[in-house]
Amino acid sequence: MTPSARPMEPHWAQCASRDALQKNLNAMAAAMGDEAFTLEGILYDLWPAFDMDAAFTQHLTALMTREIPKRFANLLLPMADRAENYSSLISNFQLHSLIY
Repeated sequence: MTPSARPMEPHWAQCASRDALQKNLNAMAAAMGDEAFTLEGILYDLWPAFDMDAAFTQHLTALMTREIPKRFANLLLPMADRAENYSSLISNFQLHSLIY
């Protein structure tokens, strides 16, 4: 049976499966105690030599470098400077407050 031909589950079945998933996640969290899954922890398990800070810095530097022309233009029009205008989602004002 193809996925598109599969019959739709009734709403109560979807809710029941979500409830079962939530119970399983709660049981797993209780069994783990204070430990929690974090991206950094999982990356360390998969690749112990991975440096998340270096990767983040490299990615953000590349984004900022591409955004320089737009950033200079928005210095002249500060009302147009919004975080949504940039791929990095950091406005000039926020960048200035991070630096200083």
